[in-house]
Amino acid sequence: MPAVDVEAPEVKSGVLVVDDHPLLRSLVRAACEGLPGVEVVAECGDGRAALEEAARVTPAIVVLDLILPDMDGLDLARELRGGAASPRIVIFTAREDPDAILGAMRAGADGYVGKSARVDEVRDAIRTVAGGGRAFSRKQEEVARQHLVTRIPRSAEASRLAEALTPRQREVLQMIAEGSSTREMAVRLELSERSIRSHATAIYRKLGVTNRVEALRRAVDLGLVRPPRP
Repeated sequence: MPAVDVEAPEVKSGVLVVDDHPLLRSLVRAACEGLPGVEVVAECGDGRAALEEAARVTPAIVVLDLILPDMDGLDLARELRGGAASPRIVIFTAREDPDAILGAMRAGADGYVGKSARVDEVRDAIRTVAGGGRAFSRKQEEVARQHLVTRIPRSAEASRLAEALTPRQREVLQMIAEGSSTREMAVRLELSERSIRSHATAIYRKLGVTNRVEALRRAVDLGLVRPPRP
């Protein structure tokens, strides 16, 4: 009996979409529908769910926002890339600032698309990444390069200040970033309000600023604290 050739089923690149806005998830799904060999296998609205879905469906590509309800998108990208599946990452976000672009590259992202992009631009980025390429524009590459150059002296300054601040002062500085009042900090750290004000004064002096707003701006700029969530 002659052998019968059986055509192998097409293997598609599974895509996980992570965004807390259903409309934008739909946009990514529409972009993928126009790509042969690519299909959306799951979608979710926050980082924790994304990690669970990634473990369940082992996507080849994850399209994710940087601003999520429960965690920073860059942290999520690093966790996903460090996992067993290590999917390729496309950032799809409203953030187009130098910190975000450089951070995405450092987190292992393979592409970066602003939310002002058209559906065909999103489709092109996913196609490129699915094919093993990188989907960063020349402008994004240059923005990241220039930002890295300017960050080198800032990194040295940040290291110096991190060493100058005591562990308690770093705690107080982070609470300032979180918007805690003097009374709230005193309760959480089991200190007097006078001690909190003393620590704050020392922080201002070491940072070369005079008030909370200036301290927060400088600390975030140097990466000494986690920035407040929008």
